[in-house]
Amino acid sequence: IIEEVIPGFFDMAGIKSPGLTAAPANSLYLIELMKEKGLELKRKENYVDERKRIHFNEASIEEKQALINLFSEIGGNISGVQALSGKDANEGIKKVAKELLASKGKSVVVSDTNDLDVQLLVNAINSTLGNYGTVIDTNNTYNFKTGNDEALATLVTDLKAGVYKGIIFLNSNPVYNTTYSEVFKDAIKKAELSISTADRADETAQFCQFVCPDSHFLESWDVIQPFSNFYGFVQPAIVPLFETRQVAASLLTWSGDTTEIAQVVQNEIGVITGGNYQSAVQSGYFGNKPVPSGSSANVGTALAALTPATAASKGFEVVFYEKSGVGDGSFANNPFLQEMPDPLTKVTWDNY
Repeated sequence: IIEEVIPGFFDMAGIKSPGLTAAPANSLYLIELMKEKGLELKRKENYVDERKRIHFNEASIEEKQALINLFSEIGGNISGVQALSGKDANEGIKKVAKELLASKGKSVVVSDTNDLDVQLLVNAINSTLGNYGTVIDTNNTYNFKTGNDEALATLVTDLKAGVYKGIIFLNSNPVYNTTYSEVFKDAIKKAELSISTADRADETAQFCQFVCPDSHFLESWDVIQPFSNFYGFVQPAIVPLFETRQVAASLLTWSGDTTEIAQVVQNEIGVITGGNYQSAVQSGYFGNKPVPSGSSANVGTALAALTPATAASKGFEVVFYEKSGVGDGSFANNPFLQEMPDPLTKVTWDNY
């Protein structure tokens, strides 16, 4: 039911599913109703309905050239500037450069590639725009998403060499979501002790000797540190629904420490706050969110480290697209992730 509650405001009532709410048919119908009411609909200036197809093995080269051009457009001194194929792409670079220059010190350019040259160019662009010390904070840590590919590779090397006699998987499933599946399978089989804290017998846990499910965070005690010098305190909001135990409590027990996890957390809060436990718990946090600061990237060094672009080899390609809602599928049993509209296409309930 789509109803105009007040003039100009339409309520899509009765549609409780995000998937149905985002359905194209509903959107088209709503547009017609808005037009009938005389509401003016304006096309987004930055809307792009055409995307250039780029071969995967050429992606880094294309991105590198685009960033070289962008760096030049914002005033950077760099060689190798050349027009991109397609008028829209070149005009897009100029438009982005204009918007970035209008937001110096308040913008950021990022790339999700592991290509070193691309990241060096990104650093140079952000430095030229004055984003270091404002948007980009190099002095204070942000303690989320701290995975380290090099550390994982080192662990794999150690596992192959038989360095460890036991292995504990803390809320991780490397047999499923890393390229070292066979290495971890072999290490688990050879280990004298193997433990997983998964909530089900997932791809890794099924090979372990023991599965010791971790409690949900709403059932747990904890101290978290999302930023430098800023702490948050977690207390149970519900009683455990299943026969689980908080991992920290399990580790204490296995190490021979019989102290209750609640007491351990309370003691830690007391140390962090200087003994001011009650007021800290009432506030729910302790400390101040750090003000961004830090030095800028060395543009000259970054540009000097760039390597010449080389033509990628041609051949058969397979590109796996990771849907933003479901991600790698670790939490695909959560139906709300399935119903979350794709940020670009707005399509739900699909794996395209």
